[in-house]
Amino acid sequence: MASLKTNKTMTLSGSEVEDYQDILSESAANVISEVLIGSIETLSVFGICINVINLMIFYQQGFKSATNIALFALSFADMFNLVIVEVGLLFYNPFIVRSFPYPVDCTELANLAATPHPALARFRSWIYVFLTAERCICIFVPLTVKRLVTPARAGAVMVAIYVLNVSVAVPFWLDMYVDWKYYPNLNQTMLGVMFRYDRTYIRGPVHVTFAVIMFTTFPLVVLFTAVLIWKLQRMSLWRKESTTADRSDFLAKRDRAVIKMVVIIALV
Repeated sequence: MASLKTNKTMTLSGSEVEDYQDILSESAANVISEVLIGSIETLSVFGICINVINLMIFYQQGFKSATNIALFALSFADMFNLVIVEVGLLFYNPFIVRSFPYPVDCTELANLAATPHPALARFRSWIYVFLTAERCICIFVPLTVKRLVTPARAGAVMVAIYVLNVSVAVPFWLDMYVDWKYYPNLNQTMLGVMFRYDRTYIRGPVHVTFAVIMFTTFPLVVLFTAVLIWKLQRMSLWRKESTTADRSDFLAKRDRAVIKMVVIIALV
């Protein structure tokens, strides 16, 4: 049963404030936590399965087009990201936490497991930039796009994006390691995350680089998407003027479907 208790405490100014504690009993909080964690884990497993299916489909189709290569890399990044989420959630699962043979700081270890997540988010963002840029090239120079954006070049771009994002995060990752750590507030020694160097010299430059790499992708995706929509609309008007009524209506519907698909991909 949920309980509600209030304690009056004194502030520095001498006024009394009510401090609400134990809004939920420990058993109710554990049940809610287990349900939420179980739901997220189930969705993550479902997402991993979907991405595995996508990887199999793209692999069977072959890597003969730049779009297939980019979509394969995108599915792989999404799958790996969901695996990281699953690993991080293990440290919040009450059943697994109780089975640990040693006392551990679950929050710190979960944060350590989630450190590749920002790099994967930036990797996916740059893949969206590549996809929208490749679509723009297809619209503007359809006859030469195969020579400009070859599968080999697309693969090289995917590798370059991956290496760039990982190399920026390497100093941040190498600074952390797991060791026994004393917690004065708990008067207990547990396994936690330790740092080799003074993080003030690492966190600032790394975070600034992360932000620049990440937020550069947003205006680029918006720019390429806007140009793509503008060009598709112009092509739709030209086709409408130069074809018959039935053919024009069919092409207009197809162009509208393409525009909607591009906008949805850009929003994601």
